[in-house]
Amino acid sequence: MEPIDIYRAEIAYQVEKNWAFSPQLAGGDKKLQAGLVFKVLPNGEITDIRYVDRSNNAYLDESAYRAIAKSSPVKPHPPAIKMPYVQVAIRFTPEGIR
Repeated sequence: MEPIDIYRAEIAYQVEKNWAFSPQLAGGDKKLQAGLVFKVLPNGEITDIRYVDRSNNAYLDESAYRAIAKSSPVKPHPPAIKMPYVQVAIRFTPEGIR
């Protein structure tokens, strides 16, 4: 794995730890998913959170957005990453993050 892939996986893990969602609120619809993307600056600050796909379940969508916002700041970029920001995409489903 490349350093950027490891870093993205660490960020996704941090976001998942901050995510509070009960599958019961999905109404049994296991196909629901919300896709969000965001930028991580070199200091670990998360910016520009936006939806790529909404689930049509307000609780899932809002809880996903809040989990990302609550995770800021994440750890700073590792020395091997020399970019002005790292873009991260996460897909939230009733069963977890992908």
